[in-house]
Amino acid sequence: KAIEIFERLANLSEHDAQYNLALLLKAGKGATKQYKTALFWGFLCKLGWSTPVGDDETREYLSQAGDLVDDLIDLLPEKTVDTIREDVKTHLEKKIEEGHKDAIMELGYYYLKVVSEKEYALAYKWFTVGAAIGIDGAGAVRDEAEEELLPEDIVEKQEEAEKSFQTFASKHIGTSN
Repeated sequence: KAIEIFERLANLSEHDAQYNLALLLKAGKGATKQYKTALFWGFLCKLGWSTPVGDDETREYLSQAGDLVDDLIDLLPEKTVDTIREDVKTHLEKKIEEGHKDAIMELGYYYLKVVSEKEYALAYKWFTVGAAIGIDGAGAVRDEAEEELLPEDIVEKQEEAEKSFQTFASKHIGTSN
């Protein structure tokens, strides 16, 4: 029963539920052991708690989620982990298309915390979109990512961010300004 409840809440981007679901699936409690699915939810949990956090409890969960993800990565073949990383990206892109603003920042953090090699340019793009929409903390992390980029990369990603912002805004905010 707990698996069903956590899964329903995990699909609603409840990060506590994502963590607990990943933990149960890793341990094989309430379901058979499912390392791949556990890693998927662990990555999403880690991304959700990566957005600017303020309280100690959230920071503790982020640390625990990171440890859980690291343990699961060690249990799976590299190709499988790469497939799950791609599934997480696809999931976040779908959420953005559906109008979930929180997924914008999570996709930015995906390029810093989930991929095998940090991709500052793509993180910068999504943090730029987040800042344009007015998501708290997006401007600060956008500026941090920008420090890692060459000027030509900045210009290219700003143009991509503008297109993504306009698409999101016209569909979900009701303005293209």
